Amino acid sequence: MKILCFADPHGDMHDIEAAMKKAKKCDFALLAGDHTWFGQEEADILRIINKYKIKTYVIHGNHENEEETAAIAKKLKYVDFVHRKVIRLTDHDKNAVLVAYGGGGFSAKDPEFEAFIKKSKKQLKKNDKIILLVHGPPYKTKLDHMHSSYVGCKSRRNIVKKDKRIKLLVCGHIHFDSLLEADENSFERGIIDELGNAVIINPGPMGVIVEL
Repeated sequence: MKILCFADPHGDMHDIEAAMKKAKKCDFALLAGDHTWFGQEEADILRIINKYKIKTYVIHGNHENEEETAAIAKKLKYVDFVHRKVIRLTDHDKNAVLVAYGGGGFSAKDPEFEAFIKKSKKQLKKNDKIILLVHGPPYKTKLDHMHSSYVGCKSRRNIVKKDKRIKLLVCGHIHFDSLLEADENSFERGIIDELGNAVIINPGPMGVIVEL
């Protein structure tokens, strides 16, 4: 299963087009939010993504409004707004499940996210391979290590560490120019780390292909 993952293009059409061209080689795409600059031109951005005819699962970041993103995506065939959803990816892998939660990114703890995960467990099975799509990164990893401290979410960290079914976490929010581990190759390979039983990645705005 090949997945195109990207995050935080902030309306940069060059980056969005570059990511979606890579998606042609993939089964589907995941967009971890902040695809706009404070919501500007969101309809145009999502229409451009839609024109590639690759199923793209989208969450909102801290730059988008949940209701507006949902309304735009509802009109598009290939863009699915998946905030607070559990989606079985049986067309690609019988055990693969996408669990998605958008928004936020600034809180050290996220009780609403924790409640959603607790509720979603009723829809999950023992042998599931979970892909977790969120906007903000988990705490104390390469994905949230800024120059002076770790700024990620402890709620995300605890959940990923405890649930061994989570195989992949895709997020964004912290830009590469703020991350200590970022270098000139980050835009090609993303920032990658491991947590619990999962590979965790900030793929950046131009996208990274992940095989699961």
